[in-house]
Amino acid sequence: MTSIRGLSIDSTPIPITDGSFQVNRNLITEEGATIPGEPQIYGGVYNVNGTFSAAYRPQTLNTFIENGILGKTGGGVSETFSFYEFTMGNEFDKSWTFASCALTSCEISMQSGQYSKCDFEWIGTYKKPTDITIGAADYTKEPTLFYNAYIGDLKCKGITFRIDRPIGTEDYILGSEYSQSLIQTDNLTIGGTINLGNKEYAMMEDVLYTTDEANWNNDDPKDNVTYIGDLTVKFRNPTGTTDLCTIYLDEIHVQELDVSVTGMQRFEKSVQWKAKTTTTDGITFTTAT
Repeated sequence: MTSIRGLSIDSTPIPITDGSFQVNRNLITEEGATIPGEPQIYGGVYNVNGTFSAAYRPQTLNTFIENGILGKTGGGVSETFSFYEFTMGNEFDKSWTFASCALTSCEISMQSGQYSKCDFEWIGTYKKPTDITIGAADYTKEPTLFYNAYIGDLKCKGITFRIDRPIGTEDYILGSEYSQSLIQTDNLTIGGTINLGNKEYAMMEDVLYTTDEANWNNDDPKDNVTYIGDLTVKFRNPTGTTDLCTIYLDEIHVQELDVSVTGMQRFEKSVQWKAKTTTTDGITFTTAT
């Protein structure tokens, strides 16, 4: 099997819309005190990172989101996460494979007038001497379309989910230019944006008012409530007959409200939110088989 243009994860071809990778050799240069230039240049630590985007096919991508970023299935998040080999191939049957790669973020978005999309970011440890070939990607799994999406009881123009697991490569030792391991460097976060419909105002009120208005300048106890409940989003197949994926968020909090208008156009209203993340709470994916 010859390599073709595209991307594979652990030899599984992924139907992507675009992708990229960058390698940084972090050069070490000598600072010359007697000449105006850099008299010696050496290789430094090795860094590789990349991105790819795809139509959101839950049956193909959810396993990488759950195992690769969340670290577990069935809801909540885990301390551990999966490692993969990422391969990218071009149109001239040439491929490049990177070892010990980890997914650092994923953003799922659904906008009116479009199919749902998924954007990933990843980092790796080193380039493998032997590259994996890429087979043909499977396009038979269906993406999801905006008019067969269900967002709780909310009417909105668009919604995004972003999962971030900050991972660093700073585990370098003397005697090697490669990071010895990839280590989580901060808390895993889940958040996103909801673009509200014309007549949707209830969620705006949750951001505008803190419930402490009557006690704004005295010694009464304050609540400063930001919790607005749970959220269920269903992604159905193009004919609307099958729930390809249901995403459930246990506990979300409003974070920011943006309102704008230009001329006589409609008011644009977007709410940014964050989700509580624990070993049992956060986000749950239910994927059709």
